[in-house]
Amino acid sequence: TWLLKGMGAEVDRVESLDGGDFARHIPPFVKRDDKKIGAFFAFNSGGKRSAAINFHEPRGRDLVRQLCGHYDVMFESFRPGVLESMDLDPKDLIAEHPQLIVARLSAWGQDGSWRLKPAHDINCLGVSSVLSAATRTEAGEASIPPVQVADMACAQIAATNVCAALFDRTRTGKGQILDVSMLESTLACFAPHILAHSAAGRNPVPGGEILSGGDPMYGTYKCKDGLYITVGAVEPKFQKMVAEHCAGTTRSDLEKSFATKTQAEWCELLEGACVGPLLEVDQVHLHPQLRDRDAVRRLAGATWVSPPWDIHGAEGPGPVPLLGEHTREILAQLNLSPDAIEELVKERIVACDA
Repeated sequence: TWLLKGMGAEVDRVESLDGGDFARHIPPFVKRDDKKIGAFFAFNSGGKRSAAINFHEPRGRDLVRQLCGHYDVMFESFRPGVLESMDLDPKDLIAEHPQLIVARLSAWGQDGSWRLKPAHDINCLGVSSVLSAATRTEAGEASIPPVQVADMACAQIAATNVCAALFDRTRTGKGQILDVSMLESTLACFAPHILAHSAAGRNPVPGGEILSGGDPMYGTYKCKDGLYITVGAVEPKFQKMVAEHCAGTTRSDLEKSFATKTQAEWCELLEGACVGPLLEVDQVHLHPQLRDRDAVRRLAGATWVSPPWDIHGAEGPGPVPLLGEHTREILAQLNLSPDAIEELVKERIVACDA
């Protein structure tokens, strides 16, 4: 939904009354007014609205059901069967609201023998065989990627599916249920490697393939000033340029050569050979290319990344919502009077500004 918000979509969150989304409480924190909000939650929620609804109560679930008629898409990421157990079966929702698109995100998918198993990103990386190709630690364990590949891939594929479903609806007038799994999203990212290695009849060498550390011309090297550069000279023309400035092309030769100049000197000298700086997180907002394209911004002492779209009319991220901050506005779509909403608050069916 962060991606769709960046395209210009209006996105509202429905959260539980007791604390809301778990990610709100995971450190480190950013601040809005005097309240601390988990940075991971804040990243994903800027500009969205929040309604706090008790979906453990039948009346709370009924509010959610009614709200579905006022939206194009409903996203959910419960374990398969949870929505059905809450009397919010997507099939019933679409029967009631035929144009609704329900995007169901889960670890393993809505069916299959593993559908009910709990999982996180690392489990999907394991089953998809991605981790089998990762560089090994000294203890022989696979290095865990710093990016949550399965989570991010699933989000991007879900956003793509939603766009396709919205387009399909312009022709058919009908909504549909989308089943997007973290496992298959990860598998799609690794698909070229799976095909290549299965065709070759061998498994990948952990950290030893051309694009995973096995080629000296594709890796990172320490410079004279202690900083690092990235070298991606895969094509012969780029390798030739690197070789012209280094004493050989073996890893040992390159390590010795790159240690003779600073990061800035090498980046300038080999800027046409797919060589660049390896930046730390606190340097990202200073890079001229990212600043030129407004890809990052500094706010309240932290660096915020903008959605990578160039959509005419789409606005940048707005404030991170407090739990239940927009409950009244969102429920107003149901033509509930202020008194009726206050009654729901008293009965703990909803919460406002929780």
